[in-house]
Amino acid sequence: MQVSNSRVLIFPTLNDPTTSSKTILALKNSHQVLPLSGSINPTDPNSTYAATRILFKEFFSREFKDSLEAIAEQGSNSWMDETFRHWLIKFVDADFYDIPEERTYIYIVPVDNDIQNLNNSHIAKLSEEDLKTHCPEEYKEYARARDYYQEAEQTGKIQYYGVLNCEQSEPWRNHYEALYSGILREKGDRWLNYTAVDSRLPTESELAKLRGLVVSGANHAAYDDAPFHEALYKVLQKAFHEYPQLKLLGVCFGHQVLAHCLGGKAEKMQGLNVPFMTNLDLVQTKPELKQKSYYKKTLEKLGIADVDKFVAVEAHGDHVAALPAKAEILGNSETTNVEMWGLEEKVFCTQFHPEFNEGLMKLKLLQEITYEEAVNAKMMNRFLDSEKNLTLDRTFQITLCKNFIKN
Repeated sequence: MQVSNSRVLIFPTLNDPTTSSKTILALKNSHQVLPLSGSINPTDPNSTYAATRILFKEFFSREFKDSLEAIAEQGSNSWMDETFRHWLIKFVDADFYDIPEERTYIYIVPVDNDIQNLNNSHIAKLSEEDLKTHCPEEYKEYARARDYYQEAEQTGKIQYYGVLNCEQSEPWRNHYEALYSGILREKGDRWLNYTAVDSRLPTESELAKLRGLVVSGANHAAYDDAPFHEALYKVLQKAFHEYPQLKLLGVCFGHQVLAHCLGGKAEKMQGLNVPFMTNLDLVQTKPELKQKSYYKKTLEKLGIADVDKFVAVEAHGDHVAALPAKAEILGNSETTNVEMWGLEEKVFCTQFHPEFNEGLMKLKLLQEITYEEAVNAKMMNRFLDSEKNLTLDRTFQITLCKNFIKN
């Protein structure tokens, strides 16, 4: 059955420092003023990326045509160029409003004031009254989104979640925030973003209001003596022991560091003929997973009876060698015996990457590694070979992560 696309309306906004009001940016086409709009497949788990590409294609392409031509032709998250990386993070801070009955997604995106340096011949800068005058239908949607969030903040309907980015590598800084909030974000959410390497960690008051915290992947090891690790461990231990409402979702490095700082152990994998794993792998679910409420809720939501195995993306050189006390193995694979683990319904961790698809692996990760050419080729070929036998479907794993952190 063919799925009809959903409408996306995007309102890039600048803050006026003198009045504290928002200036809304739109396109000028002859005498017409046009808000940014487009469509996305509502089943696309990377709607944040898809919406970002609409912004680029219709707005910035006139300024950055050479660097953005590829983006318009690629999949929703399979190309990350420098300009794209810079603006992608703006969507993490966007007010996101989903109107299901109208199949409309609203993004009110705070963008940098340096956008004023762009060629203004095709950019209209509108006040809210200007938007109402020039684009009355779009203004109605904008006002509904604005009013919804104002009321939700006042009545406490907003649910707070966070992404703790543990990456040191500069090309991936700010990226994980968009990846994780892109697959987990829903109407009524607020996502707060933290970076461990900069010691930007959740405060006590933030830990008290967070319902879930995603601990990201990274290019270093949980057992390293990096200068920011001590503070990172303390925050994760505090989140686990002192804040019962807060769910901890760890991915790759997050999977390892949560095990490591809660009493388990992460180690370097032995016997690898490449620096780290780069392949699709078949993950086998364990009976222990099937007892979890978030697993049962996932089956109910997807309308399926059971999941014994699924295909996921692997990209790691370390693994969990020992679990914390009372933790359970929830899934395994040929790659590692601890592919998923959990501790009660407080912690859920995956060695695989639910946020990655094949395009992101091939066009981003594998092209940015800096090993010798022969090593790079071996790692790429390993991934390409795995694609011949396995087909990636992220629906179950993304839904499982969402149901855990929001259960």
